[in-house]
Amino acid sequence: MTNETRTIALWGGIAGAVAVLGLAWVSMRSSTLDEQRTRTTQLANDLATAQPTGVRLDQQVTAVQHSGQEQSKALDEASVILAPELKPEYRASDLTSAANRVATDLKSLRQRADRTGVKLPSSLPLESGLDADETVRQMQLAQLNLYRIAVDTIMEAGVQRITTLQPGRAWADATGAYAIFTAEIDIEAPYEVLQATLLGFLAVHKQGVGVRAINLVPTPGRPDAAQRSHLTVSLILPNQSAWKLVPEKSVLPIKPVTATAASAATITKPALLTPTTPAKPAAAGSKPSLGDD
Repeated sequence: MTNETRTIALWGGIAGAVAVLGLAWVSMRSSTLDEQRTRTTQLANDLATAQPTGVRLDQQVTAVQHSGQEQSKALDEASVILAPELKPEYRASDLTSAANRVATDLKSLRQRADRTGVKLPSSLPLESGLDADETVRQMQLAQLNLYRIAVDTIMEAGVQRITTLQPGRAWADATGAYAIFTAEIDIEAPYEVLQATLLGFLAVHKQGVGVRAINLVPTPGRPDAAQRSHLTVSLILPNQSAWKLVPEKSVLPIKPVTATAASAATITKPALLTPTTPAKPAAAGSKPSLGDD
């Protein structure tokens, strides 16, 4: 074999070896890729059906997102029902508009009472005027909204006598997001009418108004007489930072109403919401008044 022939044979052998090794590498690589492809497909299928329900992962994510949106929507709706905003006429910032609102509401209550024969106290809250301070005045309008709805509800139920009607307290809930206003009302009505009154307040819950407490005043010896009852009604609405209300635990509670067969205590007006001159102390031996006879 000549030198040229040996060279060609040598290079031919090397080329053949390289080709064999290349084919082996391609075969091994192909096998590895097939295994990886199979494994990837299996993992994808396992991931897609990871839950026992067999729901795909993307469907689960969509369902969770939809559920979160529905919960957020439900929370917003509940907040509107629980604590609706005051109507614009009860958010008047100027004194003239606020005074007109008070005059209109009080006139409406008295006219309805006259038509239906309901006896109201000789004076109603805010009849003497509103506070000059805008912030206090806004709180007084919230109180007005509360006791207007409350008195309308009471008269609608058939109560014929409202002996006391006073603003109560105002405070914030524990989160500070909501404000609570109360009013104290004494009524005289048979048990059936009282029951209708409580049912009536259920109908105005969407306005943020409800009965917070009820105290029945016993009337022994008068089984046919109208039942005396003390109601604490409340209004809940979104809080305003300007009101600077504190949580309930920091507010002194209303003194419990106690009564005998002959008399019952009268709720006093808080100075914050009703800037009026304090009443003179009762003479010795006199009995506290429940309102008009």
